[in-house]
Amino acid sequence: MVGLEELAVQVRELAELQVSLAGKMAELEKRIEQTPPVQGEGTQMNAVEEDASRMNEILNSLSALDSRIGALENASHTRGGGDDTKLNEIAVRVTGIESLRGVTQKLENEIDSVKSSIQTLSQQGRSLEEALSTKTVKKLAERRIDDVAAEVKKRNLEAIVVFENENASIRQRSEDAVAVQVKQFQELYATVQRKLDSSIDTFRRQTQDALESFKSTTNTTRAQTDDTFVQLQKEVREAVTKSEEAISAIKQRSDQSFADSIARSEEKVAQKIRHFEESFAETQRKVRDSSASIEDRILSELKRESEKLRAGVLENLIDVRDRLNRVETLEENLENKMDAKLNEASSTFANLFDRSSKILKEEIYGEFANELAESRAAIDKLKNAVALEQEEFDALNAELEKLKHEMAVVMAKKRVDEEDMMRSLEVLEKRLSA
Repeated sequence: MVGLEELAVQVRELAELQVSLAGKMAELEKRIEQTPPVQGEGTQMNAVEEDASRMNEILNSLSALDSRIGALENASHTRGGGDDTKLNEIAVRVTGIESLRGVTQKLENEIDSVKSSIQTLSQQGRSLEEALSTKTVKKLAERRIDDVAAEVKKRNLEAIVVFENENASIRQRSEDAVAVQVKQFQELYATVQRKLDSSIDTFRRQTQDALESFKSTTNTTRAQTDDTFVQLQKEVREAVTKSEEAISAIKQRSDQSFADSIARSEEKVAQKIRHFEESFAETQRKVRDSSASIEDRILSELKRESEKLRAGVLENLIDVRDRLNRVETLEENLENKMDAKLNEASSTFANLFDRSSKILKEEIYGEFANELAESRAAIDKLKNAVALEQEEFDALNAELEKLKHEMAVVMAKKRVDEEDMMRSLEVLEKRLSA
């Protein structure tokens, strides 16, 4: 009888546990249905861990309960045999024992029903756990992939913005440096021009003083030397022309300084290009740290654009340097020719002056006339030579202007290449954004 009472108590506990398990399963299903599709990663992982721990507790409870039921069943059969013996012994004395056997059979049937219900609930819990795990992991993986893609895209956009800012800063600094160089050259040219003007004024004053001295000297000579005096005045004017040519040579030297300034500007531009390449390499490193797949596309596009721009700039610089070398050669040749002509003219003038003085002293008017004709012929020849040199100088100036124009075209082409590169970067940015 005591064994039957214990069995009845265990059956009641099993029924209560079954009801509690069914309530927990219903609550778990309700929570899964009410779970929003988008949650934070940490909250959803905590919920999954809590549900998994609860399922483990339920399964452990079911396993323990199943073990207890098996033990009770074995004890029930063992004790049942003893009770049957006792009941057979007491059958004569006790009535209603058959009702106890019916109760025992009923309890055994109820135990079997509870075991089947427990197995069904276990299967439902496992299937529910698998569905919950699959659904949650899939959603978490998709969200994680979206977050990683958004982060990579954000870093790439930030790297592109940094690259554009550095490129704009480099271009602004280059323009400022060129403007400073142009301003310095203008100041230098103005200084040289002032010095040239001062030298011209000094030379003119000296020439005027010499002319006045020559006039005072010739006024004491005979009236027949008037023609010679006029000729000497022409010679003096020719000397003034030669001095102006010398001034032109000085201006050519100032143009040489301008060419040197251009060479220095080219060197600074090369330095800016190297700085740009270093900044570009740094940007490549940043972009490579952010994304390997996008790095290949960006680096290939930027490398092609950089090589194209660098090749164009180097080609233009080489062309400008060659043209400047040709101009320098022409200027040196012209300067040598001008020096030779000036020396020849100076010696001719000195010879003519000596001859004229000698003729005036000896008062040989016939020979004086012949020498005067020769002097005029020599002066005409010198004028023709000076005219030819002036034409060569004009041609050289035209060539220099042409070179300046071509250099302006080269700089404009460089700006166009920079604009093309910026447009290419914008296209790349749009592709990345898309």
